[in-house]
Amino acid sequence: MIPLRHACFVCLVALALGAQAQAADGELTIGFVSPVTGNFAELGTAMRNGGQFAVDAVNAAGGLKVGGKTYSLKYVVGDTEGSAERAISAARRLIEIDGVHAIIGYALATDFLASMPLLQQSKVPTIDTSGRADSIPERIAANKMDYLFQLSPTNRDFVGTHGELMQHYAHPQRAVMLALNTDFAREYTSKAEAQWPQMIPGLAVKSLFVEGTKMDLQPELLQMRRFDPQFLFVFVTGAQTYQFVDQFAASGLGKKMLVLGDSIYGSEQFRSKVDGSVDFHMANAITERRPFSELTLPFFDGYKARWGFYPPFYAVQTYDGALMLLEAMRRASLSGDLAADRTAIRDGLGSIDEQHPVIGARGSLWFSSLDTGRIVPIRKIITQYQPDNKTVIVWPLDQAGEFIDPRK
Repeated sequence: MIPLRHACFVCLVALALGAQAQAADGELTIGFVSPVTGNFAELGTAMRNGGQFAVDAVNAAGGLKVGGKTYSLKYVVGDTEGSAERAISAARRLIEIDGVHAIIGYALATDFLASMPLLQQSKVPTIDTSGRADSIPERIAANKMDYLFQLSPTNRDFVGTHGELMQHYAHPQRAVMLALNTDFAREYTSKAEAQWPQMIPGLAVKSLFVEGTKMDLQPELLQMRRFDPQFLFVFVTGAQTYQFVDQFAASGLGKKMLVLGDSIYGSEQFRSKVDGSVDFHMANAITERRPFSELTLPFFDGYKARWGFYPPFYAVQTYDGALMLLEAMRRASLSGDLAADRTAIRDGLGSIDEQHPVIGARGSLWFSSLDTGRIVPIRKIITQYQPDNKTVIVWPLDQAGEFIDPRK
């Protein structure tokens, strides 16, 4: 015989399972595509976790309510391994084998650009949450790719801002960019080389490109030393970033120039790994742990409780992308026919406009029109990591705290 106290517990479990069974009128499958192994795994796994957090919260609350039905959510991961070819095959598997209703993710613009024709032709609603090439929204607009949506900020959001920041804090005669040989980085450097000298007369700009597998950056550091820049932009990521930080710190160049790092520099995990080596560096932050909305702090704290560190901004963006997708599903008229439901979810995403936004960790979010590439307006924030890894906002200027110039 089961003791009374245990019998009560069994009854509660049975009741809970019964409620879940009654609630599950169907299942909706969300695909996630990004590198979760290989050199870029740190980006992909953080993004995966951001989406997982949103999905798990809905399932824990009993499922997603759509019309008069309740759906459980399934989250399926496609690993690109940092390869555009693998990105295409991962998306194809999610579409044709796993039968996903929609897809989020894409850490690398190159992966998304390669996959865009397949995603559009397959009529699978997809939100790019991290790819940053301008050519993504430009292609969406030009080709009327109505199943694709762009949540991540792109180069046009940052090239001018970085020029203004450099002009304000560095007054440089020379600036250098160390970048991955990718669509995003090539596009950024091309725009910067054209725009920055117009903003700062007499500025000389040099671009150095490396493949993602290259870990010995001494030749590039030697070229930097010869060029003698006052400002360095670093657009490498993943495992290569740690190699750069170690080699750059050993070079002694850190006291001669200001350094702006890209997304991974804003990661608490990154700063803990390099153990203070990023003192004085700056990074695109987009979202700090500040109450942009009622969801920001609960997400940041819940993410850290589960995975051990606060989410970097690409994880925040993927969480927000998942929230936008879930809201699109709520707004959709689902029939149980996969092709029809994909179209209904696309229409739901299209309905997320300035008049009908979604509240995410970054605040009020909405997509622009198809003619403008389905982009999401962003709040640009750049932080500086000071000695002992203390952070302070340095851009925009109306929020800027005390800036420390390591050259003085």
